[in-house]
Amino acid sequence: MKKLLFLLLPALFCQGATLYVDATASRNGDGSEKRPFNNVQAAADRVSPGDTVIIKPGVYFETVRLKRFGTKTRPITFKADKIQKKRVIITGADKAVRTKAKKWQLHDQKSNTFFIKPDNVNPARVLYSGTDLFPYKTLKGLMTFEVKPGVPGPRHGFFFRKSDGKLFVRLRPDGKYGPADPNKHIMAITPPRENNASADDPASRSYNFGILGKVDQSLNIIIDGITFETPGRTAVYVSGNDVTVKNCLFLGCQAGGVSGRYIGEQFSRRVAEASKNITVDHCEWHNFPVYDDAAELIHLAKSGKVTIKDPKDQRFHYWVHKNPAKGTLVYYETGIIRNVGRNWTLRNSYIHDVFDGIANLNWAENTIIEDNLFEKCIDNAVETENHAKNCHFRRNRCVDIFQSISYQPINGEPWAGPVYIYRNLVYRTSANIFKTGSSSTFKIGIPANQAKNRLNINKPELQNYDFVNVTTPGVHIFNNTFIEPGIRLVGDLGGPVQKLKNITFSNNLAVASALSYTLRRPGDGGV
Repeated sequence: MKKLLFLLLPALFCQGATLYVDATASRNGDGSEKRPFNNVQAAADRVSPGDTVIIKPGVYFETVRLKRFGTKTRPITFKADKIQKKRVIITGADKAVRTKAKKWQLHDQKSNTFFIKPDNVNPARVLYSGTDLFPYKTLKGLMTFEVKPGVPGPRHGFFFRKSDGKLFVRLRPDGKYGPADPNKHIMAITPPRENNASADDPASRSYNFGILGKVDQSLNIIIDGITFETPGRTAVYVSGNDVTVKNCLFLGCQAGGVSGRYIGEQFSRRVAEASKNITVDHCEWHNFPVYDDAAELIHLAKSGKVTIKDPKDQRFHYWVHKNPAKGTLVYYETGIIRNVGRNWTLRNSYIHDVFDGIANLNWAENTIIEDNLFEKCIDNAVETENHAKNCHFRRNRCVDIFQSISYQPINGEPWAGPVYIYRNLVYRTSANIFKTGSSSTFKIGIPANQAKNRLNINKPELQNYDFVNVTTPGVHIFNNTFIEPGIRLVGDLGGPVQKLKNITFSNNLAVASALSYTLRRPGDGGV
């Protein structure tokens, strides 16, 4: 009996407290089940290693800043009382607008444009009942649905006028996503657009949940079952190591779901100081309906109903969400994970209706991307670009994507590699909008205009554009199935002029119209 008691005691002492949070509770709660806190921050200020915070259904208008951490054997857990989408919502949205305490006023009856003066100024995203509004650059563009004069844009959007603090919205006139009157929707407006450099600022609202440790500090935090909505930039910001985010839904997030510590352009510090050992599991991220918006614009352009005179604008409808240079006010070219350091894992997640699933694994090491579904991406599912090292992309499904996998190392040495791509299924359905043209399964190489642009002018290895020597052991693509009839397998960015060393395909099954580009220029390189 004494021996049994001796074995049980360590387990009992390792158990932490359980704290409760309920948005409907009174302000003087103590965190017990009968007297819960009414905000998540109150629990974040009280937790100790081994504790679990149970969050009850509700909408929590707050930016959580966590500065108390667990240990390897006694992590701290923040979890919804039940795993269900939109049951527990932590939001950065303007409260008065989201709760309809403020009303939208009609600005122009003919175009059905409305305005409001929100507390959240200069937003990165505006959602109406969960639907993403396109950020137009001008009020005239919003009222005419034109990203440039004569160039059509998405048929719903917003514009913020700094001079008087008015936010204008115009919802779809055809009612595809509900009434055209914003007063009949849940309108979620993000805080100001902040970059990750300000994320460690104690006043920052760039995230919904900030885990604010120090460089290389082990945090041991688990976040489970929470819906994150409309932060200034990213849902969960991790400044430190050892965090798991699972069963979460990310809505209206400019830079995706989970972002690591921002190091900036000081690449010598990038790997050493970036966040490490981060797992994102069974999560969902989307910017619905950006893919459908692009599909509509492509159809409009191909139908001949719109005449675009400037040749530079002929493909504008494909890339209208890409970046401010292409038409939108803010970047959509981000990803479900950002600022990836060593030992990140993304698994069992659903990434859909986005521009990129994962954009730029810059300086990432030992990245595992497995068992995910990437669907309806306007550009890439994953970009294994710019210095990524030892990246495994395996057992994923990629459906209706312009170019599922990109290897485009445009930022100089060290070249990304090794990269392993295996046991994936890539295919297109009848709903796919990228049927011909420049679409392909892979994007490989460096375009001449990017190799020689101003960003790379001091990088001699890019001036020798004709030769890309991928870091040994290179990029290996094996045991995959690609079913993309009508599409070539590789978008060979450098063409036959550019030689690519250490990139191999083996034991794949591919149904495609061609291997690569037809020979348009002399050369003995390329695929």
